[in-house]
Amino acid sequence: MGVTEDQVLRELQARNFFAAAKTSYLGHVERWIALYSAQQAQGERRLPKEDREIIEDEPPYPKIIARLMPLVFSAVQRWEQMNTPRIQEGRPWLRYVGNACQHPEHQEKHGLLYPRDHPFWDEWYPPNSFPCLCSVTSVSRSLLERRRTEGQRSKWRTDVPVSSFQYLHPDEGFAFNVGKLSVPMKSRSSVWSRLLGKRWIRL
Repeated sequence: MGVTEDQVLRELQARNFFAAAKTSYLGHVERWIALYSAQQAQGERRLPKEDREIIEDEPPYPKIIARLMPLVFSAVQRWEQMNTPRIQEGRPWLRYVGNACQHPEHQEKHGLLYPRDHPFWDEWYPPNSFPCLCSVTSVSRSLLERRRTEGQRSKWRTDVPVSSFQYLHPDEGFAFNVGKLSVPMKSRSSVWSRLLGKRWIRL
């Protein structure tokens, strides 16, 4: 018997995932307002409708779920793909890609490589905030060596201790690996596809 949508959502709710997402988004909006403060000084500047919808969203956070679950779904699928035996053997390294993200704590991790079983991925596997544009790619030994030979060693580092980070943790509520949710592997595809529909609105 496979898990239900309710079980999956309850696990995320137990981690304060969607409530944390709203808090994270409010921080994003504050940064956005600061970024455009000059324009606002010249006249009132209204937030985009999608931002207002998230800010006004209340439990059970249907707008946030609609925006966030595709990211979660993609991250879960990606984690499964990268942890198949063939990929594990051929591409033992995982690389954090955060150069497209606006968050400085994510940009700090861009290009870092760790083995897939490193504790880093238990806390920093994306999404690490809301919104979050970061991703993870699997890297072979040969590609890593080639990039270093090409003079890109500083962008392909495998020797950075977690304790050296300026930002030690992701946004509150996001410091876990969504790919390791306690959902049976065989039932995930059907569960997540249903989540991406609109049946969750009844919960």
